[in-house]
Amino acid sequence: MDIFKYRYDAENLKVALKCRYLHICPYGFMNNKGNYTAREIVGFVRKGDFGGLPAMFVMIALVCYLLYRSSVNYKKKSEEEKDDENAKIMFASEDKDEVWSALKAHVAATLSRSLRFSVDTYARLFDSFAKDSLRPLRSSMVKIVEEKGVLKKNRSDETLAMQRVDRQLAYERGTWYHLCSNSSQQMLNTLMRIAEPMKEHTEHSFNPLPQEYVKEFAPYCNKVCAVLEDINGIITSGDYTGSHEVSLRAKELKHELSALRNRQTQRLHQSSASLRIDFVFLNLIQESHELLSGVRNLLRGSSKLFK
Repeated sequence: MDIFKYRYDAENLKVALKCRYLHICPYGFMNNKGNYTAREIVGFVRKGDFGGLPAMFVMIALVCYLLYRSSVNYKKKSEEEKDDENAKIMFASEDKDEVWSALKAHVAATLSRSLRFSVDTYARLFDSFAKDSLRPLRSSMVKIVEEKGVLKKNRSDETLAMQRVDRQLAYERGTWYHLCSNSSQQMLNTLMRIAEPMKEHTEHSFNPLPQEYVKEFAPYCNKVCAVLEDINGIITSGDYTGSHEVSLRAKELKHELSALRNRQTQRLHQSSASLRIDFVFLNLIQESHELLSGVRNLLRGSSKLFK
């Protein structure tokens, strides 16, 4: 058995499972590069018997992963196609109301993307720093730069589309649109300011983040992510009835982070150990505070923009 051929066996197994579900012949979609022939794979699926074939368990695990990845990619592609459809309407339609509806949908999708990205990246940065893991920190910084490029393109398209809606409406909502857009940009800048000191500290093999700091900040990290996710839910659903409550939660969390920042400042004056890690931790607290300020502005602007 050649372990490097398992991927082809896994692809064939995936095809066989799908075709069995769809009641179609699978042979035309299968390859002949694996350890097992297409006929053998189909036979295993039809019988449902993989006994005596340890490699099949590896293949089944690979198939589960491939099916999951296909599902994620399909969902992502569907969302992108939907955004493209809104973009087409924004620039092709001569109906100002239709352009406005498409523009609102496009902006909502852009804001939702920024919030999802911010949640994932913020959590990944803290987790990577807590584990003293350099590679995820580097990749996160690359992704932040890429996301800035996406946001810049979307902003350009949306600004042009804003010129095609009713002039009075553009005047009324334009300010709130730019507040949302600037808040999204601010959030990405904040994430980069969090990532850079973490990456530099980890890269030079300085002392890792003490476990007491990890345990102390973990609840705050979870609360920040929860606020971002709730605001994303509000924007995605278009239901702003609970927006005031979420905004108050974010405000209260900012006060909690301010208190934590004061405690950390006192530690800096009292600590006799290396100050490098204390300053990086202090930066994380301060920038988390700024992240909440940005997302509160985004929530306020979107509530006015989409009313």
